[in-house]
Amino acid sequence: MISSIQERQSGEFVQLILGTDKRNPAISVYEAPDSLTLHVYYGLELMEVIEGDKESAGYKLLVGRLYNAGVKVRTLQETFAVDRKTMKRWGDALLEGDPEKLIEVLTGRHRGKITREIEGFVRMRFKSVYTNHRSSYSAFLRREIKEVFGVGLSGEALRPLLGQLRASFDAGSAATTQPEAEPKRETACDDGAPHSPAAPAGMEGMESACQAVPPAVPARKPSPVFEAMEVGTSRFCHHAGVLLFAHPIAALRKAFDEPACPLLPQWLACVLLGALNIEQSKFLDFEDLEFLLGHTVPSLHPQREGLRAPGLEKTTEKLLAFNAAECPAAQGSDFYYDPHTKAYSGAANILKGWCGSTHRADKALHTDFIHGADGTPLFMEWSDNFHDLRERFPENIKEFRKVARIDPKKAITITLDRGIYGLDFFQWVLAEEHLHIVTWEKGYEPSPWPTDVPVATFALERSRNRAADVRSYRFEFIARPWKKDARMKQILVRATHPSGRTAEVSILADDLQRPEPEIIRAIFWRWLQENDFKYLDKHFGINQITGYAVIAYEALGGKIRDKQMKNGEHQALSRERSELKRALGRILVARRQREGQELKLEELQKEPSRASALKSPAKEEARVAKIEARIKVVDELQNQTRREVSRLETLIGTGKEKLNTANKSVMDSVKIIARNAFYRALAPFKKAYDNYRDDHEYFRRLTRAHGIIVARAGELEVHLITPVHFPEKIRQIVIRHLDEINRTTPCLPDGSGRALRFFLGDKQGIQLAPQNPPKS
Repeated sequence: MISSIQERQSGEFVQLILGTDKRNPAISVYEAPDSLTLHVYYGLELMEVIEGDKESAGYKLLVGRLYNAGVKVRTLQETFAVDRKTMKRWGDALLEGDPEKLIEVLTGRHRGKITREIEGFVRMRFKSVYTNHRSSYSAFLRREIKEVFGVGLSGEALRPLLGQLRASFDAGSAATTQPEAEPKRETACDDGAPHSPAAPAGMEGMESACQAVPPAVPARKPSPVFEAMEVGTSRFCHHAGVLLFAHPIAALRKAFDEPACPLLPQWLACVLLGALNIEQSKFLDFEDLEFLLGHTVPSLHPQREGLRAPGLEKTTEKLLAFNAAECPAAQGSDFYYDPHTKAYSGAANILKGWCGSTHRADKALHTDFIHGADGTPLFMEWSDNFHDLRERFPENIKEFRKVARIDPKKAITITLDRGIYGLDFFQWVLAEEHLHIVTWEKGYEPSPWPTDVPVATFALERSRNRAADVRSYRFEFIARPWKKDARMKQILVRATHPSGRTAEVSILADDLQRPEPEIIRAIFWRWLQENDFKYLDKHFGINQITGYAVIAYEALGGKIRDKQMKNGEHQALSRERSELKRALGRILVARRQREGQELKLEELQKEPSRASALKSPAKEEARVAKIEARIKVVDELQNQTRREVSRLETLIGTGKEKLNTANKSVMDSVKIIARNAFYRALAPFKKAYDNYRDDHEYFRRLTRAHGIIVARAGELEVHLITPVHFPEKIRQIVIRHLDEINRTTPCLPDGSGRALRFFLGDKQGIQLAPQNPPKS
């Protein structure tokens, strides 16, 4: 029967691919030699010829009909290479008899839960909802769909459709309307308001730097809060406490031209809310953040892409300039300098350096920090151990002056730890007319003080847990020229702790005119910087790596200043020569000790090995000759080996890499801006509360409070609802603190300019009206 069927195809032979069986006694399918067509037979009669293309509609319809006819599914899978679920979907579409549904299934355009009815409903309602609820239109539409159709949709499911509708709506609005000047409100924040300053000094060119960073998503206008909330209406809002930082967020947004750098204000708010990295931001409510800040990017991938955008070096420099301009500490003349080291545990072949946290040399990333005299972080630079601290210091000071806009002719004093100690370094500092340093003398051992020099005394007071809880630290000191270089002075100090413990140290300074008590206070108050390292790490995530990308040193050839280093091969030969010399010396010393001495019989009996050595001097002479010959070989090899080699070439030869800190530099700059904004906002509360044990924690919980937003004529009321119980004393302090903030006329940092007024909310004053239907 098969042969007779094959002969009927115009003299061509076709290949059987689906035969009959018990479950399929009549239908068979053949494939043409060119594989372009399939021939379907019912018994001996040709029923149809279809395309052999698996993507064709006829092919899918055939498989769907065979599936519905009860042909064995495994046989269909082996014959047509189609998944079981796909065959079922094709067969079900045929059985439903809905032409549009059938086309949708055959073309692979699966709508999921979004049916044609839901799509039509969204298209009908979009214009009205988007106009009145622009900051939350997606959630509003999803609630209506749930009420009308009983279908729960995610924001991601509606995103493609809403994106098309939004683009069409915005394009139509731009074509039919002309921009009009919005009349200024008396309570609105305009560009010239005192609380919304222009770009600070030194921030020129900020816009051009930001333009190098393309937006992660298409930028759009801030949420129009005026239209979104009618007067008298209210809404519950997570993260309302972040509005206490409305001034710094708005200043950053304005200085960096938010449409070009949309993520910077968002990241600042996220860090202040406790999200120490981009991954942790997924636990925040971005629907409410968009209401508060305007444009936000909730998805993690666009945020990461924005962080990897080009031009980050300039953005980092401008962020640091913005931070310095916001901090009055940058206008001082005393600064602290110290590297903060992060141990690296990844697989990249990066350089090792001393890591204090592990107390050993380990893979490490150094961040050189400069703090103000009050402990405010002002500047940071990221590096590895290619150049040591003494080599990095001059470049960092130069860059710090540039970023902080410090006059090059203004004298500044840098207080450092003893890690930068070095005579060559001191020579460089002494040659700098407008730079002074204060540091510890390395290797100083306490000794009797000279009696021909007068001893001076003074005391420093430091508050402990409150302003009135003062402890006094007593200092005795002697100042004299330093013996190693009379151009610097040495200050010997005996510091007595309030408990009675006394420590003796030596301080070096090159400013001979500055009073010694000021120098002593500067270096003994370095704990401000050390404590800030811990605070930045715990509350702002300064130790986050942010990015694990690396750059091979081979690619850094023309971008890094090379230097000479000791040749490892030459050093190994030197060590070997020293060991050979020591071995030879031991033999010769032992020989001289034996000369002229008689060895008694009883000693020979006690030490037979020593006696045998004396009986065979030839072995000893042979060993001496071997060592001397090896020393000559090592000397020749040393003469042929360079003492110093290029450090860069050596690292390239060993395949060394350097962490790419472009991402980290941006995020860390945002983090120190967040840290300083927090401290400035905390200062009035800290003074009023006067309890240094937990003032930070109380204030932090206030800034992370939820709230009720109430629209009033010309302003928004923000009623903060904290998750922590405030005792009555603290509650009154918070109320007074919020009143002080209200006097500064803060504005919503979404760009709408609407004024804010803060209140400490009370849970008993909240009226609940849940609209979610109860679950059965």
